[in-house]
Amino acid sequence: MSTRFFSILAALGCILGVVFLFISFSLNPAPPTDPAQLAAFGKQYHNAILVGSWLQAISPLLIIFFVLAILHLAKATTRFVGLATLLGASIFMVVDLLEVTFYLGAANAHNLTTALISLSFVNAVQHLYSIIAAPALIIPLGLVIIASPVLPRMLGYTAVIIGSLFAILGVVFLFTPVVDGVAALAILEAVEELWFPIAAITLLVRELMASRKATGQEQIVASV
Repeated sequence: MSTRFFSILAALGCILGVVFLFISFSLNPAPPTDPAQLAAFGKQYHNAILVGSWLQAISPLLIIFFVLAILHLAKATTRFVGLATLLGASIFMVVDLLEVTFYLGAANAHNLTTALISLSFVNAVQHLYSIIAAPALIIPLGLVIIASPVLPRMLGYTAVIIGSLFAILGVVFLFTPVVDGVAALAILEAVEELWFPIAAITLLVRELMASRKATGQEQIVASV
């Protein structure tokens, strides 16, 4: 597989992954806080929760493939900052899959107690996203981009800022239930989710332009 084709495929996968993530959020509404309404909610949205959970599990994998592509193109896989990004990607996947696991546990629970316990674990895991998962992935990735010509440095600086804000909010909301701080975290998470397709589209445009330029040069050489 050529590097150019590999880059294009990884960029398209990242865009698809973000689309999957937004669809999963739309399919998986927040459950009611009243336990008396939870059983009816589970029956009404059971299939939607399962599909949304599947999409939420697949989405970060496609995004991580894009991250790996950036590391490969930047030749950073053996550098410390590249290894830090790989560690962050692993943490990111584990946290996401833990959340999905507890969503599935709540959806398939045979009694209300099990469903409530699973949802409590979901809220606990969501704390990990701002505390460690998001900053551990996007901060070192931003540093990789800053130190390489693969993507514009502005994207790298933006990634570092986003990751730093996540780390700060992780401390700010450490003693606060996630549902109480969801507005601030949701806004920042939306910014991060937009960062990835912007980076993917930028890489895609660069590779397509490079491919067109290479084709034009080949045609000039052939006509000489």
